[in-house]
Amino acid sequence: MEYAATSSMGAGRTRCSRRTPGFVPVLGFLALTGLLAWHNLTHVPRVTVPEPRMPVPNAFDTLVLAGKRVQEHREINNLYHLLQKRALTGVPQDRDTNNLRASLVAKNAAALELMRQSFGKEYLHPPVRSWDTMFPYLVSFRDLAQLCVLEAQEYAARGAWARSLDSCLDAVELGATIPRGGVLITHLVGISCESLGRAAAWQAVDHLSAEEARRAVARLERVLARTVPIADTLQEEKWAGQAGMAHFFQDPFWRLKQNPLSQWTYPGDEASRLELDSIVTCLRLHFYSNERLMRRYTEFMDACIATARKPYIAQGAFPAIPQEPLVSALVPAPASVQFQFLNNQAQNTLLLTALALRAFKQERGAYPRELQELVPGYLSQVPADPFGAGSLVYRRVGESYRLYSIGPDRQDDGGRPMDKGNQTGSHPRYRYQVELNGKGDIVQGINTL
Repeated sequence: MEYAATSSMGAGRTRCSRRTPGFVPVLGFLALTGLLAWHNLTHVPRVTVPEPRMPVPNAFDTLVLAGKRVQEHREINNLYHLLQKRALTGVPQDRDTNNLRASLVAKNAAALELMRQSFGKEYLHPPVRSWDTMFPYLVSFRDLAQLCVLEAQEYAARGAWARSLDSCLDAVELGATIPRGGVLITHLVGISCESLGRAAAWQAVDHLSAEEARRAVARLERVLARTVPIADTLQEEKWAGQAGMAHFFQDPFWRLKQNPLSQWTYPGDEASRLELDSIVTCLRLHFYSNERLMRRYTEFMDACIATARKPYIAQGAFPAIPQEPLVSALVPAPASVQFQFLNNQAQNTLLLTALALRAFKQERGAYPRELQELVPGYLSQVPADPFGAGSLVYRRVGESYRLYSIGPDRQDDGGRPMDKGNQTGSHPRYRYQVELNGKGDIVQGINTL
């Protein structure tokens, strides 16, 4: 019996030892598979992001300092919008607002002078290589542009139209300068500043002498020659996104930190459905490796840059927004971004041409038969249409003329302006606003409000 018991125990040990060798490899295989999967998921891809050589001194620093010297930011913004609203509704200015405008311009004379000192000097926005980068100075750049417009209004009130136009062109030059070396947000702020100055500049055109118009043309040509192509800005945006992603991916647990479960309440209302969508998105992140996310972002941005480098008239469609989580939230809407750039360029070109036509008319008593007559006496070259394959369209009509760009629909509509119709008595500023999907031409004097 003792032997039998011993044999039985030995047999049990033998069976156990036979199972153990099969179980350990399975655990090892699972552990190795898990480690490999974790490594593939969290591996930080290597990207090459160039670091530009910054100019010394850098006019960027001068502009930032000018922005810091702006006094009474809120009052400037409030007064600018009040005056714009009154202009739209036909309400005349009163003594109080005129006095406030004069006071704000006087208080900020030093800031405006410092801004002007930066023009013509080498400017490069510092490279953006982290998602933690903030842009507080962009607000002050907008304040400087608004101050230029308020100053222009001061000169216009005194009949000093040439000086008024100079202040307007200061805002345009400021806006054209800001995007150099910057990402999309800097370019969009620059476009906004250009728009502020250009809108005020149109009021001065018909008050200029031939010589004043000539000087304005020469300056505006210099400014526009330094316009930053949108493809260059998209390239900076790509590098900034790659650097930001690479830094973000250094934390192997970044996906877990995106979990919004703690904020979710219960299904049934719109807010909860949005929260549930966020939860699903966060769960989907675990099925996409860092390598794949970086690759899809890079491929999309490269395709957008390549498309943006082609003439608009010959471009195909931009690629569809990637569906991968995180990437879809990072990438811009390229068609919309490019449209804002091209519309801004077209508006500037229309203003430039109108100034040259003013000088021609003042000196020769009539407008030219065709734009080629402006070259080289008034323009260095016939202005190209950013939306078309040739120049702006110009036709002399009686004692006046019609000038336009064919617009984003890529069709010459014979000078028929974009028109959304008189919707609920909308002001022409909105009725004739240029839109990406709008039909019609961008007509000077109608779509250039």
